[in-house]
Amino acid sequence: MNQRYAWRALAACALGGALAVPASALGMNADVMHEYGGLYSSRCGDAAAPRLQVAADRLVIEVNGRTITGTQAQAAASYLGPEPGPDFRMALLADLRGGQGLVFIVRRDAAGQYIEIDGDPKLLAALAKSVGVRQYRDCDPARNRRVADQRAAEQRQQRAATAAAASDSTDPMSNRALKSAYVKALGALAKERWLVTMEGPRAEPRQVRVGGVDYLLFGACKPHDCADNNIVALYAAGQGVVYAKVLRQANQTAYLGAPPPAVVAELDRLWRAQWRQ
Repeated sequence: MNQRYAWRALAACALGGALAVPASALGMNADVMHEYGGLYSSRCGDAAAPRLQVAADRLVIEVNGRTITGTQAQAAASYLGPEPGPDFRMALLADLRGGQGLVFIVRRDAAGQYIEIDGDPKLLAALAKSVGVRQYRDCDPARNRRVADQRAAEQRQQRAATAAAASDSTDPMSNRALKSAYVKALGALAKERWLVTMEGPRAEPRQVRVGGVDYLLFGACKPHDCADNNIVALYAAGQGVVYAKVLRQANQTAYLGAPPPAVVAELDRLWRAQWRQ
């Protein structure tokens, strides 16, 4: 599909169904604009490059001299749910003609912040064919430096907190913050003594990194029944959460704490390394 027809398809997609706005959506006030407003581009400094505009009342996509504009712009911190990931900053929502929603997801990395476009799958497919760009970088150098520095400082704090939890002792349960997060993740399984006390053979605590987040790995198994009852867990001190994979009675497997997909995959790998070798 050439750009001409891809753009027509994109415009047609803008006439679809409405986007539900999270209850926590905020207007595009001065604070929101200070953090996220302005120009984003695939190549800042190139006026011909595809770019996005974040204004107080609208979100704009500009490609090859053509525009798609979403009005009634709002910021929604909870758009991706309670666990959006450490590099998520904000979701910016707007309405397109016909009620279709346009969403700019603002994320951050070591270079600053950038936007990814979200919305109806047909709209995204048409946009990908027309533009071929996934990330639009913030074109404000000063803000990029500030965001990157803030991210680096948070990562240092997370590493320090994780290291402190690991150095408390060889018993992760002696760390009150870790134990509180762990018991919360257990939920109904907190009635099983071996899971709460981790009194059986244990995995040696150590630090691991998953998806840019530092975790403390710990685990244990039920005394005299390690093969059929065991757990491996990851504690993110910076976020105060525990994710875990637990096996009970040989065939009952559960993931605790609602881990994101990348963490699920790492829990599987760590569990096999700890309890199946």
